[in-house]
Amino acid sequence: MPQYEIPGVHLGVSEEDYHSLPYVSSSRLNRLHGSSMLHVMHDMNAPRAATPSMSLGSAIHSAVLEPHLLSQKFCRSEYEDFRSKDAKIWKEEVQSRGLRVLSAEQWEVVAAASAAVSGHKSAGKVLASRTATEQTVVWDDVATGLRCKARIDGMAELNGIPLLVDLKSTISAASESFAKSIFNYGYHRQLAFYRLAAQQSGNPVSACVIIAVENTLPCAVQVFRVLDTAIDRGEVEVRALLQQWREGYRYADSITEIGIPEWALKQGDRS
Repeated sequence: MPQYEIPGVHLGVSEEDYHSLPYVSSSRLNRLHGSSMLHVMHDMNAPRAATPSMSLGSAIHSAVLEPHLLSQKFCRSEYEDFRSKDAKIWKEEVQSRGLRVLSAEQWEVVAAASAAVSGHKSAGKVLASRTATEQTVVWDDVATGLRCKARIDGMAELNGIPLLVDLKSTISAASESFAKSIFNYGYHRQLAFYRLAAQQSGNPVSACVIIAVENTLPCAVQVFRVLDTAIDRGEVEVRALLQQWREGYRYADSITEIGIPEWALKQGDRS
């Protein structure tokens, strides 16, 4: 058994090895939220191919956190499209080496995003204070007995305060817009899950910070200290999802009554 499969803190675990671990993760819990274990297991057994948007986000992530690995994972396209025979052959050869192809436009965004983050006063300080990058934590959840995994972007200590650091590429880093993203994409659950992982690793954190960088030019940046109240709510949701996972939650076999969401009813009361 590889060392990284054993409970503990592991550095240097590749993305491929991490994703191959069949343990509970924040992304899998996020998939379970609003769906069922049937959907989770389908995704685990038949993972989706990376979309251009996903590849862009991954490249930004690599360029900011591990720039020395960028050229080992991604390649700038020599062609505007891949309709010609030469272009198709080039793309196949590049992909056979395990590289993901980015368009020239995407490559420009990656470079701009990396420069924007490193040039941002607060983001630069947070990244410079890192004590670990891409840290993999494996642990057994006491309440459910489930084996869990987390891949934390960064652990840091700034002004004596231990931080959990997460990098997000986003459409908008404006405060109001990103607050909606936190809720819509379940970032509060993800951070709660990572906070649990940090506690299990013996390195509890006092705060969780998100570095948000826009994925379109000019790649504006804003750094957020996520409120404990939001992460605490995320932990409540994570606990409920872990229980659903343990019970193998499925949709009901019987006929189920349904109406409209509570928030829609409240909207109707105000009109």
